Amino acid sequence: MIYSRVESKIYDDNISDFEIKRYLEYYFDNSVKQVSYLNELDNIVGRDYDTLLISRVKKKYPILQDRDIVGIIFNIHGEIIEAKEFKKGIKHEFKRQCLLKSEDKKAKCRLNLNKFVEGSGDSFSKLIEFKKLSKKDGMIIVSQIEEDISKGLIQPEWIDSVFITKCFNDYNERE
Repeated sequence: MIYSRVESKIYDDNISDFEIKRYLEYYFDNSVKQVSYLNELDNIVGRDYDTLLISRVKKKYPILQDRDIVGIIFNIHGEIIEAKEFKKGIKHEFKRQCLLKSEDKKAKCRLNLNKFVEGSGDSFSKLIEFKKLSKKDGMIIVSQIEEDISKGLIQPEWIDSVFITKCFNDYNERE
């Protein structure tokens, strides 16, 4: 693995002998760390992404789906192969990337909601009128959706006109 990394650097970047020596020293120094990082990552994954840590992450960040967690694991694996150093450990990096992914998905949800509410012309206003609700009721529904987004209960791809209409219908049934 180390040889192929250095060889690719030689061919891609056309580097000098001094730099080759520096890269070799760097990769050999980090190879022991890489093995321990990969072992730590394997411990996080378990046999089938079923470890206690992953269960806790899913509970803490309900917006994360299995594909998100797999993507985070692959991302960390790639960073290990690239010889990145994780000063606080793989477990900390996994939790950090889960937090970032969760916040990113929540931001996408808010963006999608704002696009529908503010950016779709007067369709939101027409929906309020069609459902015979006041503007205040419409804003209550939007705030309920925003609250669910902050809890991580809504996926970004769910927010569309059908979802909003369903929320309006649910609100009408409750009132």
